[in-house]
Amino acid sequence: MKRAIQYGAYLAVRFLLTGVHACSERMILRLALGLGRFMFAVDRKHRKIATQNLLRAEGMPRDPATISRLVRRVYEHFGTAFGESLIMPRQMARGVLREQMTLVDFHHLEEALRKGRGAIIVSPHLGNWELAGIRATMEGYPINSLTLPLGNPFIHEYFLRLRTAAGHRLIPREGAMKAMVQCLKANKVLVFLADQNAHEAGVLVPFFGRPASALRVPAIMSIKYGAPLVPMNLYRAPTGRHFVVATPPMEAPSGLDHETAVQQLTAAYTRRFEEFIRQHPDQWLWLHRRWRANPEIMAKQQEMRSREREARIKGTEFAGK
Repeated sequence: MKRAIQYGAYLAVRFLLTGVHACSERMILRLALGLGRFMFAVDRKHRKIATQNLLRAEGMPRDPATISRLVRRVYEHFGTAFGESLIMPRQMARGVLREQMTLVDFHHLEEALRKGRGAIIVSPHLGNWELAGIRATMEGYPINSLTLPLGNPFIHEYFLRLRTAAGHRLIPREGAMKAMVQCLKANKVLVFLADQNAHEAGVLVPFFGRPASALRVPAIMSIKYGAPLVPMNLYRAPTGRHFVVATPPMEAPSGLDHETAVQQLTAAYTRRFEEFIRQHPDQWLWLHRRWRANPEIMAKQQEMRSREREARIKGTEFAGK
């Protein structure tokens, strides 16, 4: 029965999308913008989260009217991004996606790949990140991204086909570590959207003047496998054209203990994220509880991890004598 319900939901989604695709691209984008404005009006929960985040963020507006206008633009942006994703297959078929999205300074990514140890792209949820991966793949860059399964397997498979149409490889979460290691060893590109709250399992770094929990995995893999991190800035210009900007690669400083190296490298790319977001604050995911993790608990856990690692190193040294 459950599978029948899921398949029925899948058919409903396909029917809805068929109706949408009967519209012109301009009409789809207008409808998507309207959807964003509608969600701003009715989604009190996430509107409140966005407002609280902006009040917490150092250097961001404090005036209630200014904050409200900015949050409204955030909803409009994500509504438009949804519409852009809907028309993406049509643009790919017409060969115009290249005209809609420009890759800038990708010599930084090529510089990282020349080392032969793969490269790790780290990016915030900024601009239209879904289109960015597809666009980079179209130019021959071996892009690999993690993906989480949707609750409905039929809908998941459908959107998976759309996202991989240009050769963009998606790595399922189950068994992801082995696939990620293979990706780097084959000198390919691994992509992380690494700007969300990583809870108490993350590493504590400054973000908009406040301690925030950030994902440890990109820095750990960079340090262990020697793959440079390449932060990417994504944004939509007022003309509607998209830009994907690669910035200089970064690696952890040498001579540091493991936990310090992970913390410093994570803090370094998070600082760059903050720069990107300040340039285009209306295109970032302020609707997410970014500062939810408890800094005191995290500080204790980081200290515990350092002690455990030191104990393992001492144990290895003792065993070798």
